[in-house]
Amino acid sequence: MDGYTYTTVRIEVVQGENDYTMRSAKKQCMHCEHPACASACFAKALQRDPKTGAVVYYPHLCVGCRYCMLACPFDVPKYEWDKVFPLVAKCQFCFDP
Repeated sequence: MDGYTYTTVRIEVVQGENDYTMRSAKKQCMHCEHPACASACFAKALQRDPKTGAVVYYPHLCVGCRYCMLACPFDVPKYEWDKVFPLVAKCQFCFDP
């Protein structure tokens, strides 16, 4: 995942004796009930919406400390390193703040 990809699918092919087995795992924001990323954000740029349950990012509140990236156990929030004014990016459940 990066600052522009909110969902990735990891595909692994395992070779057996006579055949192949394909395994896949989807990685995206889990929108946790008690999100560590939101609790680490002192600027309140990440907040859990009580109505939808989505963990929503408010870029106008973000100070760019990236504590949310360190706190998330799933390594989901990503920083847009290649932009002049970078923001943290993550899935928002198509919520437009």
